[in-house]
This record gives sequence, C-alpha cells and structure tokens, in this order.
Amino acid sequence: MDDSKSSADDGEINAGCGIKSRVTMKDAIAFMDSVKTVLGAKSDGFVNLFKDYTAKRIDAKQVISGAIPLLKGHGELVAGFNLFLPQAHEISVPLEDDAFAREMEPFLEDALKFIKIVKEQLNAEQFAYFLNLLHEHQNMRKSFEDLYSEV
Repeated sequence: MDDSKSSADDGEINAGCGIKSRVTMKDAIAFMDSVKTVLGAKSDGFVNLFKDYTAKRIDAKQVISGAIPLLKGHGELVAGFNLFLPQAHEISVPLEDDAFAREMEPFLEDALKFIKIVKEQLNAEQFAYFLNLLHEHQNMRKSFEDLYSEV
C-alpha cells in the first residue's frame, strides 16, 4: 500500500515497506474484480478508499480501518487484501461471521486431528517450526510448494 509501481519486466508490485513482492498488477486487478463481484454496490466505498489514498487525502492506516467494515464477513476478500499489506498491518475479521468458514468446518476438524498426530511425532522445537511453516503459508508468505518442500 505504499507508493507501489508496476515493474515493466515482471509486472510485480514494488515490495517497499514490507509489501509481499510476488504480488503483481494482474493480482491487484483480479482482487478488485473479486471485490466488485462480492460486494456489489458496496465496492464503491472500497474503490473510493483507494482513490482517496492515491490523492493523498488519507494514509494507509485509514485505508485499512475503512476496509475492515466493508470486508467483514468476507474472509476470502480479507485474505486477498492482506496480500497487498505489509505483514505488520495485516487484518483479520472474525471467521464465525463468514459463510466460507462454515463450509470449511469439516475440513478444520481433519486438519486439527492431523496437527495433533504431528505434535505427537515431533519434539517441541520441531513442532514449533512446523507450526511456523503453516502460519507462513496461511498468511500467504510461503507457497504450498515451499511449505511442502520444507516439511
């Protein structure tokens, strides 16, 4: 969310101030399309936040605080928005309000069983490392391929 620019060579958004460097302009456009599809008319408020930010009428923290109520209940949009934020500014919205979370509930039980089995097989240091890998993947700082290779 800083003054990111597209690189002509690879389309990546400048990673200044901690923004994830693998995010491209194509990703940003796809995300905004998702916002418009999911939020409908409410997406205008989201777009206006970025217009105000670009015009330097508001700062990054104000964009984030304005986005939170608009994205509430839409975990997939929160995850997408977090791709463009510095790690220290990532947001979360309670998942219990999210239809996506309800759909994922059966898979969550299986995941928790798996983590319990892994915990029983590893020492405390190894398990902490494993959890850190999962956390990095969850926060989209580590690809599935990287996670798989490290595990």
